[in-house]
Amino acid sequence: MNLALFRWQMRKSLLIGIIFAVILTLYVTMITSMYDPQSMAALVKFRDSMPQVMAAVGMDNAPTTLPEFLVNFLYGFLFLVFPMVFTLIRAHGTMAKYIDSGALATLLASPVSRRSLALTQFAVVITGTTMLLGYVTALEAIAATRVDGSLPGATLLTLNGGLLVLHLAIAAFSFWCSVAASEAKTALALGAGIPSAMLIFHLLAQAGEKTAGARFASIFTLFDPQALIADGGGWGIAALAAIGVVCLVGAIVTMDRRDFSL
Repeated sequence: MNLALFRWQMRKSLLIGIIFAVILTLYVTMITSMYDPQSMAALVKFRDSMPQVMAAVGMDNAPTTLPEFLVNFLYGFLFLVFPMVFTLIRAHGTMAKYIDSGALATLLASPVSRRSLALTQFAVVITGTTMLLGYVTALEAIAATRVDGSLPGATLLTLNGGLLVLHLAIAAFSFWCSVAASEAKTALALGAGIPSAMLIFHLLAQAGEKTAGARFASIFTLFDPQALIADGGGWGIAALAAIGVVCLVGAIVTMDRRDFSL
């Protein structure tokens, strides 16, 4: 690993990560503060007023506990979108921009192997995503102490551990697209366009029975927070981990074999 390059890229990740951390802080604190076991009936009534819309963003269940409440209001949409945007920005920025601008020639001229370069750049994505979700985990734990509900640490770590695997799998795919594409716009179209389309398919699948088949076209189907808090949902997370590993290996192999004639 190239530590100098890693530190330089991490400074960029921190600047972007702070923006996303502020946004997520607002949502997490605001939504968690809404939890009140005595007023669940009002939330259920609100959900029933727009059943398809609420179902599309994962709010179709009637929560009875704090973990179920957070799964409904955070993990069905917000925690899918914002971390994904962060990882896509960094996965694209750590490789595609260098290839498109020709700056990769400078990096390749340094005494660092292509494999080490690829691993360093993806380590930036892993570290930044882990830090962002680690912050969110701590924020949820703190916010939970201010409401009348219990949020077991094991449940929180299971949920956010699965969420991390999901976003790293998406990041690995986007990173592979960045390495394989010749132009930044192509890398962005594939690396960000496909995951975004999969998210739309995921939302459509949750909207009703007529569109339920769209779940087969989305990687987000493998992340089931309801199953995670119930029995672990291990098979979906294992599949996401396998997808992430395959994409990362594909990116490294592509990096090794591709002719970067700039």
